[in-house]
Amino acid sequence: MASVYRRKDRNGRPAKKYTALYFDAVCGVNGKWRTKAAFTDREASLAFAQRLERKSEREAERLFDPVLGQAKRPIAEHLEMFLETELDPTRSKRYVQQVRSRLERVIVGVGAERLNDLITIHVSRFLNDLKVNGRPVSAATRSDFVATC
Repeated sequence: MASVYRRKDRNGRPAKKYTALYFDAVCGVNGKWRTKAAFTDREASLAFAQRLERKSEREAERLFDPVLGQAKRPIAEHLEMFLETELDPTRSKRYVQQVRSRLERVIVGVGAERLNDLITIHVSRFLNDLKVNGRPVSAATRSDFVATC
């Protein structure tokens, strides 16, 4: 059962923030008690500890959603992983660089920081803006952008 407490500072006085104490069921057969810095509010800290404990229980039962963990990572990490794993290793360096630059241009143009920020509508608006406002882009290049995304 999750709980919270205040640690003592160097002078022996209670610290401002609470510490969340929760049972981590993922660690081995018997699990482990873990602590994590929480909030100054006791109720919020207790809710935080309970949330950590529920998450640990779900992970121990293998009921966790790996997509949630992926969604929190920056899009630059996803891009690097894509270029390393998904592209055929027999491709030329020039082609890989072309795909990288096009994807980076779309990511910057859309303003995406996480993978969830890449929405089809935003990408299509960006590609239309390339055609209308930006440097003139041929239909073949625009099609390549669409194929890349």
